[in-house]
Amino acid sequence: MAFIDSVSWQDSYATIANGGRSLQGTIIGKREHGESFKLSIMYEDPIMGQSETIVFGYTASSSISYRIGTVHYDLLEGGQRVVSSMSGFVDAICVLID
Repeated sequence: MAFIDSVSWQDSYATIANGGRSLQGTIIGKREHGESFKLSIMYEDPIMGQSETIVFGYTASSSISYRIGTVHYDLLEGGQRVVSSMSGFVDAICVLID
């Protein structure tokens, strides 16, 4: 998967843009995380399959910074989901609009 260009969400749906593609997903978790938030989005990547992108904020040097990363899953025959690969978490620029 290419680096993610942007993530936008409203209510329980999200759009992930990367490499010229726009992928639709469902928010499976959004909660407080320290002074910020943690957001998990599940979607089907046409190349990598079932995927989850996580965005979270954390406090560093008295200001909030953000990170983003993606986990890709395989499904075993019994339906159990297992991690197949993941991209490391990298710094992200977040602009929060109400």
